[in-house]
Amino acid sequence: MTDPRTRAAVIDMLKAHAPVETVADTTGLSTGEIAAIAHDAGLTREHAREATRSLLDALAWGERHDSKKIRSLAARARTALDDLVHQRRTEAEVTATQTEIAKLRKQLAAAETKLRQAKGKPATGATRPHGRSEREQIRQWARANGHTVHDRGALPTKVLAAYRRAHGTADTAGRPVKGRPAT
Repeated sequence: MTDPRTRAAVIDMLKAHAPVETVADTTGLSTGEIAAIAHDAGLTREHAREATRSLLDALAWGERHDSKKIRSLAARARTALDDLVHQRRTEAEVTATQTEIAKLRKQLAAAETKLRQAKGKPATGATRPHGRSEREQIRQWARANGHTVHDRGALPTKVLAAYRRAHGTADTAGRPVKGRPAT
């Protein structure tokens, strides 16, 4: 965290169009810290360009330096920056795609509901049993009344409709009756 006096000095220097390198040398702050202060102060556009230019110049300088250590450091920095750019793009693409999928699923659900209503069928949730004990109760009733059901998995729609008709919670077509709980 930068103290208020240093922050004010950075802002004054940036407003006076001092180069970022001069601000960094004077204050001892990194170009990233200076860019953050510039962003917070609303001075970002020109200063961000200048900071970017300064970083790219430093990177280019490092890549052509005589010292193997400096060239290696510059190469690692470039690789790290390339990786960051790639990760950022990938994350943005994934987020956009997830948002699009959620939107399309919502549209699909609305269309399916509309289709069920047009066909005179109840919404999906209205015909499904709610808990394990209810499903087991329906399975026991179905077996006792000559229906074939598996021990696990979804119950056949015909079995659910017959169960509900037999228990007075459905109309003659097996659809849940409004005002009566679907058992």
